[in-house]
Amino acid sequence: MSDNEISEVYQLEQLTNSALARAKELLLKEKFRAAVAIYNEVIEGGSRWHANGPCMAAVSLGIAFGAEGPHQDMIASEKYYLLAEELGSPLATYYLAGRHHRNGNVGEALKRYRAIAEEDASAAYWAYRILDADEGLRTTPGEHQYFRQIAIRNGHLLARRDEVRERILGRRGAWQVPGGIADYFRLYLSAYRAAKAEEDFLYT
Repeated sequence: MSDNEISEVYQLEQLTNSALARAKELLLKEKFRAAVAIYNEVIEGGSRWHANGPCMAAVSLGIAFGAEGPHQDMIASEKYYLLAEELGSPLATYYLAGRHHRNGNVGEALKRYRAIAEEDASAAYWAYRILDADEGLRTTPGEHQYFRQIAIRNGHLLARRDEVRERILGRRGAWQVPGGIADYFRLYLSAYRAAKAEEDFLYT
């Protein structure tokens, strides 16, 4: 990539970030229509914006239309999440999976949790929970444990809590009980830090 191309990409990135920040500011000021207009401009603007811009704008509109309040429109919210997912957003996939899960469409939720489990600790955890509850959905006998281990490896606090609880109860051998107790207190310290940092993907 030449210096001119690098400069052009940087300028597009700055322009896009500025537009998205302006739209977010308008939302905070409850100027919903103005914010939506900017987000849609980014989505429809093509080469005028940085490549990640349309995806980020679509996610933002999915969140905005899904939020409680006078502008809530769940159909519009899903439309923008689906667009963001098509553009490659794991976050949009996770939100759609959660919506299907809450609505009882477990199969559709599981499909999406599986798709992003490697990069999203919460998706891995909920894939584990679904598969642990219904072995008929497993593609292999140990698939639920596979996703559980991904969630633990990526620091998901509920997955780690379940593991620590098993150790404290001696289900992994009496020799693991003391270490389990120590990890229990470390876990709550991690939960406190995650909550303060608003790292909700680690405990939701």
